[in-house]
Amino acid sequence: MGIARTFTRFDPAWILHEDEHLIAMDKPAGMSSQSARPEAPDDARHRLSLYLAERDAGVVRELGRDGLPYLGVHQRLDQETSGVLLFAKTRAANPGLAAQFEGRTVEKRYRAWVTGGPPATLRLEDKLVEGRDGLMTVRPSTTKEGQLAITNVRRERVEGPFTLVEVRIETGRTHQIRAQLAARGFPLLGDVLYGGQPARRLMLHAEELRLRHPVTQAALRIVAPALPARLSLLDAVAGTPVSRDALVLRLRQALERAGRGATGCSWSTSAARPPRFVCCTKRATECRVSSWTCTVSTWWRSSATTRCWRTSPPSSTCWESSARAAST
Repeated sequence: MGIARTFTRFDPAWILHEDEHLIAMDKPAGMSSQSARPEAPDDARHRLSLYLAERDAGVVRELGRDGLPYLGVHQRLDQETSGVLLFAKTRAANPGLAAQFEGRTVEKRYRAWVTGGPPATLRLEDKLVEGRDGLMTVRPSTTKEGQLAITNVRRERVEGPFTLVEVRIETGRTHQIRAQLAARGFPLLGDVLYGGQPARRLMLHAEELRLRHPVTQAALRIVAPALPARLSLLDAVAGTPVSRDALVLRLRQALERAGRGATGCSWSTSAARPPRFVCCTKRATECRVSSWTCTVSTWWRSSATTRCWRTSPPSSTCWESSARAAST
């Protein structure tokens, strides 16, 4: 996301819930859930473990392989997503947590700002396939490849070109919310990886978890309120214009992620209609009905929606992506 943050110390105010077996924190945006470099850990789990070692010095408790207080990982959030992150403090809590997360009985609620106007409710069921660049490609749920992703979206309020939505996920796939909403033409604000408008941060927050305590079986609700300050639109939009060349590059990258690299692209403008971008894919040496085609039409004056289809005119089953462009 291009957002540089430095967390010099763990803030005790980040702890949302703690008991003998569990601890939950309010992870800030910009902090990774689990480091990709074990030799140089700088993630939420390690920072919390260091804090507990300092706070509870002299207290006898379970330790991990690194000699620090034990924290079992059952959930992850994208680095630029903020919100509730839950850990097991004891190994006795692991089976009960694993059964709930893997069995999809944990209720996960998010808040997000998206660009565009989604309907009042949406239920998204797709297969997600990881591309070579690490981004997720959305495929129909009937395809054999990929992991099933189920997301439920409810519109809360509209402010100009942006909409605040409540999101409940039934599965926990990488980039699930981001990829599925972008595929419908509603990219998250700040999610430039999936065609979203630049912002000061990814406007996605994990607001609530509901589950059974893995040891006592008591009902447990952990909340990290997203509003008013956390996902405030005030100064959220970076307002950085995107050039025509940058838009063409993004559209090419979107086609590459879909396995349909672009060749022979062209850009046309006309006083009678919005700018139009057309390209063929590697499957065809020239543009014809059987090739994949992309068109771009202006929307909200500062954005564009891209639809790619295999037939002409486009059908309701067309593959969709999105890109942002500054008005010209």
